[in-house]
Amino acid sequence: MCGIAGHAGVLDDRLAGALDSLAHRGQDQQGSDQLAGFALGCRRLAITDEAAWQPLVIGEPGRRLAIVMNGSIAAPDSLRRVLAGHGEACATQNDAELPLRLYRSRGLPGLAGLRGQFAFAIRDEAEDSVVLGRDPFGEKPLFVGPGRPFPAFASTVAALRMLVGEPSNGIDSVDLATFVRFGFLNLERSCFGSRLRAFPRGTFRAYYGDGRTAEASTDMPPAAERSEETLLALLRDAVGSRLHGDRPVGVFLSGGVDSSLIAALLSERGARPLCLSLDFVGGSAEGARAARTARHLGLPHDRRSVDHSLLDELPDLVRHAGVPLGDPSLLAVVALARQARQRGIGIVLSGEGGDELFLGYRRQRAIGWARLARDILPPMVVNGCARATGRRALPRLARAVDGDYGELLAIAEQADVERLFGVAPRSIAARTSDSAVIDARELDVGEYLAWDLCPKLDLGSLVAGVEARSPFLDVHLLAWARRWVRATGEARGKLATRAVLARFLPQELRGGRKLGLAPPIASWLAESPWVADALASARSFDAHRINATLKAITCFTMKVMCTSASSYNLRLKKSCL
Repeated sequence: MCGIAGHAGVLDDRLAGALDSLAHRGQDQQGSDQLAGFALGCRRLAITDEAAWQPLVIGEPGRRLAIVMNGSIAAPDSLRRVLAGHGEACATQNDAELPLRLYRSRGLPGLAGLRGQFAFAIRDEAEDSVVLGRDPFGEKPLFVGPGRPFPAFASTVAALRMLVGEPSNGIDSVDLATFVRFGFLNLERSCFGSRLRAFPRGTFRAYYGDGRTAEASTDMPPAAERSEETLLALLRDAVGSRLHGDRPVGVFLSGGVDSSLIAALLSERGARPLCLSLDFVGGSAEGARAARTARHLGLPHDRRSVDHSLLDELPDLVRHAGVPLGDPSLLAVVALARQARQRGIGIVLSGEGGDELFLGYRRQRAIGWARLARDILPPMVVNGCARATGRRALPRLARAVDGDYGELLAIAEQADVERLFGVAPRSIAARTSDSAVIDARELDVGEYLAWDLCPKLDLGSLVAGVEARSPFLDVHLLAWARRWVRATGEARGKLATRAVLARFLPQELRGGRKLGLAPPIASWLAESPWVADALASARSFDAHRINATLKAITCFTMKVMCTSASSYNLRLKKSCL
């Protein structure tokens, strides 16, 4: 894992400042270089081949290629053998060399077959171009900003602001309202009023000095046979292809289906990774189920308790990111990653993507049943049920059935957000197929996973000096899951992965309520001595205007917003509160 940055120009104080702000992403090495009027830099967490520095440069003068990369490539040894067969023998074990040589061998289209978690920039002297690339799920961040003749780029908004010198003109009210409604914001579309944007996921784009661009997209493999044996083979490959490195491997183990399956597949390989889990003081005790799972698999286990003191991490986390952060479970990721680092673990595997790909959320399945009921039952029956229950969930479900699945993703009611901010938040969903379940799954992958879960895992692990990898985020598994959902409709969540897990764990270790690394944020906020001060600074904040759920969400958001004010130089206008 690394932090990367670059811009058209020379090695100057702007790049040095950007790299300093990325120190939390890579504390082992810092390097920079300049090729033909383009400066690149990297702060590196050296997981593999500590002697291989970045930027990595190959080629003769006038035809040199240089790369800076954040992340790791899946199955790197296999790709090295392929490249060697085409006359591109790698000189290091650094994963960054792989896309560099692949690009030299096959050009921009050759990058489309890369698997793993990555964001990189290549400077091509001969073509006078800069090539940016990012993985298809958005596991690794990459942001771009205005520059001539090439865009500036960085791993964080905070670092990119230093490169482009963007003034802070205040935050966009609609962006803020959308962020509070959902707990995340799609930064490819809008970035809190900034001109900066996230580079598109699954995209490889060449920017030429004369203004031209060329583009390629991640290759999606054909769907493999829809069988349990095929799924097991794909899962084994996804886990096995993400184990390379010079540091010990661990597992974030909650005892749920996804993390348990990863631990079981590692145990099957003869590995003995340390399993890490948390209990939350005042909340859930996830470690109990995880301990039973680890014991059954014969794996070592480290279980710890954490309390509201984790909130003290927030100011630094927001400063590092340069944007508001809305998911409280980020704090749990930080705690787990620090726990791993203390035990000497450098690489952790985590279960992100399992719920999104294999329909692990009740909301995904509920919308399918609700749309079916709407289509086959008389309207008076449906409306009568809604009146009888008197619950707010049914109107939200009805709106979701009509095409806005974001209603079920939202963590706050739209009307409450509009009253609080004076503007309507953006909708993030629309029907794109004739299957409500497929639409729901694709939206969860493209929105919630990409802009909540992936950034959370990336930042939370890196601040502790640990590289987190997610085996479920593999294009071959995505292709299999898409075929499976289309064929089955999937009325019960995760039948496919549960069936595979049954080969390794007994029934009593495969069930139970989903916990999901959720700290008791409401009670923790009440115990925190400085949240009240953060809220008091927003004088127009009126708690009576919002319901209790949104109050807790807003407390968390406002705390983050207040601690990020120095980064943004924001002035939250009264009309926005």
